[in-house]
Amino acid sequence: MLKPPCVQLHRACIAWHKYDAIIMEQTGEYGESKDGMHMTWDAAMKEMRFFEDAGIWINEPRIYWTHMSPHKNPPHSDMEQLLKGTPIIPAYDGMKIDI
Repeated sequence: MLKPPCVQLHRACIAWHKYDAIIMEQTGEYGESKDGMHMTWDAAMKEMRFFEDAGIWINEPRIYWTHMSPHKNPPHSDMEQLLKGTPIIPAYDGMKIDI
């Protein structure tokens, strides 16, 4: 597991750059991690706030979640509803995006 100084170094590196979009995994469950080893819903939402606070976006923010657990998250259509009003788009098989 990463130690806090390492996490801060990674965040500083991320904040140094500007992005059109971020593609990140969200393997954990809806809520907080039970084991601290997976990017849960809550952890991914914290990262979204970090991205916003760091001002990393070239244009409108777009975050694509991939690798979502079908056993520990709501169904895809429910996730889309839960994520309305955020820059997060749950990815799906065959999805194509324009950058």
